Amino acid sequence: MEIAIDSENTHRHMLYLFKSLPNIYFRLNVKWEAQGLRIKLSEWEEVGNVEARTREYLGRREVNEQLALLMKVMSPEPPYSDQVAYTM
Repeated sequence: MEIAIDSENTHRHMLYLFKSLPNIYFRLNVKWEAQGLRIKLSEWEEVGNVEARTREYLGRREVNEQLALLMKVMSPEPPYSDQVAYTM
């Protein structure tokens, strides 16, 4: 649970940091507890459940819209390519 809380706090902080810069920060996040599934780090043998929940998540219209925007922003083609700095 601590990891989930930390990631939620980080997410909120990132939203705050980038609130004036649209289309810079994206979060793709399958919410396991909300879907009635909790998987401990030691239970990765349950890959079938993880895969099914992830496919379900990726099949949502709002997630597909977010992914389409993310791909557009990351594209080397204008209009976004001159606005995004890629760092490693």
